[in-house]
Amino acid sequence: MALTKKQKKSKRIREMDSPFAGLLGEELVANGTFATDPAVEWTVGSGWSWNEAKDTIDTDGTIGAISQTVVITEGSSYLLSFDVIGVNDGSKNFIVVLGGIEYTIGLKNGLHSSAIKAGATTLFEISVDSTDAYIGSLDNVSLKKIG
Repeated sequence: MALTKKQKKSKRIREMDSPFAGLLGEELVANGTFATDPAVEWTVGSGWSWNEAKDTIDTDGTIGAISQTVVITEGSSYLLSFDVIGVNDGSKNFIVVLGGIEYTIGLKNGLHSSAIKAGATTLFEISVDSTDAYIGSLDNVSLKKIG
């Protein structure tokens, strides 16, 4: 599926702004733009739903995660980036798990980008750290090997 104009611009900005530009491997996340129903590539847990009109995945703050299997190398570094939209409370966090290693990333509107190391498994998972009534959307999830 071809990328939309918005997705192409977001991809270019991410790659140009990254201190790892030119060192990034191929995209490891399938359907990180949520342009199609994520139930095909992602395991979508309770509390998450696809917003077809906006091409995002939304969470209502209940316990649950979205996840998928990715091909990673234990101990290698990866650039994780994603957009957060519509956050109504900036005191929550996303919990990201890559290969069994857990990272906490602040949940505020805008682009989030972090270099993270992979553990031994192939699981890539994102969840919210609270059961409070958090409402927000996730889009343009990207994971690329550095180096």
